[in-house]
Amino acid sequence: MVKLEEAAGRLEEALTRLGSATEAYLAESSELAVRPSAEQFAVLEQERRALKDELERLRAEHRRLSAALHDVQENYASTQVVNEAVAGRLDITINQLNAILET
Repeated sequence: MVKLEEAAGRLEEALTRLGSATEAYLAESSELAVRPSAEQFAVLEQERRALKDELERLRAEHRRLSAALHDVQENYASTQVVNEAVAGRLDITINQLNAILET
């Protein structure tokens, strides 16, 4: 569960950085009213690719962690069923032992 939250946090950070880069680009473009230089464009494109790669990695990690969480939840549910059955049997046995001791 913690890893899922960490992955979600990293995804949020990546999206924030992407948004900031986009806003910076748009602000720069509108202020200068010209196209970005080839160097600026290359830097932005490189950052965009890095953020896109990170986003895909985080999505894959999110899918993996979601599947792991689902498995853990299923195991927990199964364990609860077994625990309830054992508790019921123990109650019956305790009651039978009490009955034997009382006679």
